[in-house]
Amino acid sequence: ASSYNALRDPTRFNLRNETVWFNEHLLASLLAPTDAAPLSQNLSQNEYSRLFARDRLGLNTTTEYFGSGEWHQLASQVGNSARLSYALDLDYHSKPGFRPNEDFTRIEWYTRAKAQLTPQDSILFLAKYQEFEGGDLFQYANLSEARTDYRARDSQKPILLAGLHHEWSPGSHTLLLAGRLQDRQRVEDLASGQIVAFVNPAQDPLAAPMDIRYQTEFEAYSAEASHILQSEHHTTVAGVRFQSGDFDSTAILDSTPSQAPGVFDPIITTASNDDFQRSAAYAYHTWEILPDLRLTGGLSYDRITSPRNFRRPPLASGENETSQWSPKAALVYAPTAAFAVRGLYTESLGGVSYDESIRLEPTQLAGFPQSFRTLISESLIGSVESPRHRSAGLGIDLRLPSRTYLSTEATWLDSRVDQDLGYFAFDTFRPFPEALAVPVSTTRTHRYSERGARLIANQILAEEWFLQGAYQFTRSSLESSFPNLPATPAFERTFSSDADLHTLRGSLLYQRADGWFSRFTTIWHRQENPGTAPATDEDFAQLNVFVGYRFPRHLGELTVGVLNLTDRNYGLSPLTPYDELPRERMVYVRLRLQL
Repeated sequence: ASSYNALRDPTRFNLRNETVWFNEHLLASLLAPTDAAPLSQNLSQNEYSRLFARDRLGLNTTTEYFGSGEWHQLASQVGNSARLSYALDLDYHSKPGFRPNEDFTRIEWYTRAKAQLTPQDSILFLAKYQEFEGGDLFQYANLSEARTDYRARDSQKPILLAGLHHEWSPGSHTLLLAGRLQDRQRVEDLASGQIVAFVNPAQDPLAAPMDIRYQTEFEAYSAEASHILQSEHHTTVAGVRFQSGDFDSTAILDSTPSQAPGVFDPIITTASNDDFQRSAAYAYHTWEILPDLRLTGGLSYDRITSPRNFRRPPLASGENETSQWSPKAALVYAPTAAFAVRGLYTESLGGVSYDESIRLEPTQLAGFPQSFRTLISESLIGSVESPRHRSAGLGIDLRLPSRTYLSTEATWLDSRVDQDLGYFAFDTFRPFPEALAVPVSTTRTHRYSERGARLIANQILAEEWFLQGAYQFTRSSLESSFPNLPATPAFERTFSSDADLHTLRGSLLYQRADGWFSRFTTIWHRQENPGTAPATDEDFAQLNVFVGYRFPRHLGELTVGVLNLTDRNYGLSPLTPYDELPRERMVYVRLRLQL
């Protein structure tokens, strides 16, 4: 869970790794003994977390300051004993941004409590509160395309979960999870381009600017039962999940900015109030054929009923139904402690919103994630409903006598999405007032593929010197189409884009026994966009330098550094996923304390 947490987007805008992080932490919290590691999501297995310490209270804080005015504060108050443990986690993040209207403020509060009822029974409670407000956080290759009048707000007040763990006998466990999911989003966007299709006579579609005020509220209830049965050479995980709720959405479109009198009503209000249901069943079986070879096979079935179009104004009522049988296969072959091979192939059906993350069903096999909120960049297509995913991966891990650790992976990801999209149909031959543009819906399809290869090397150079290097190549392709809009000579209904991203990271660490340390890191990106306009190729490198001191008795750490020493800005296409980097040289300070 800590590894996937490090991969999450700090802005919570790109949600690729949200499901696997939350699921791994949830399962660990349910299955671990009450007096084991703290329940906090902010603490990882490092020298600052006194793991397996019993009957204690603790306070942990991490404060980060960036020279651009950005603040990130984590704070955790934990306590555990033989029969009761709890964690209170605060995550506050405020960032002014580097371009106009890129600011955001986010606050998350998690409360977790676990009680050991009997030697065989324990219960876990979780409550999450979140408030977010920000501007345009979409990623752009050309920063001038950012929208200066886009504002979004998101509230979760609160999400509530309760889980029960019963151990029938060693190796036989039943998990129950139930909860209430809630989310409220509000968006305001001025002069947003809305598609207008001319149906009589057929002409090229155009984008009419409109002011949009959009609001949606999601409320659902979730229940899941899962059983784990483990013997000497076999492990079976099977369960069922049911979720039910509704989305209540409203979009008000002000057509005044369109400057097209007689085409639109001045104020256009559309709404969607439809049900959501998801039922799922799954079974996974792992067979240890040999002491060093484990094979996993599985099958899941998902059926989702979701609103037809509650996100993309103008909205439309109605429901879509999607179902899928999804096979799973994985292997781990580790003939020695210094060599391991991992492989995976899975198919999966994604959810509609936060429902995808609330689950006991495994989200990763053989070290590869198999469940995603979305694979396609939300900067390109926004949020999606019921995406169909396929994923495959092959990895080799080596430990050499020279104190060298190597890991290489090759991955293949594929995603298919069919969206209902609102637009306006305008018949120029109809008399006024019937000639006003009518809000209707059409289908937009997306086909996305991602091929990746990664090599990571860690080398212990000497007692106080450590070297790490990583190279990653990602090739992404996206094809989007409007199969039902009329085609004209100047309007193609299918749009394709491709991008290749090379990333090279290096890090040199010097660490003294008395607590002083220094670190030098470099990050190089090269992106090639063949045949993709208006994106251009990009090639840049950034350097970071840090010095710091670790306090005695593991009480904390102070780090001071300079980010983006070369003062290099960049423009990467969001088609290939990437982490946001500083766009100017800045000071960085981090203070970690454990009391």
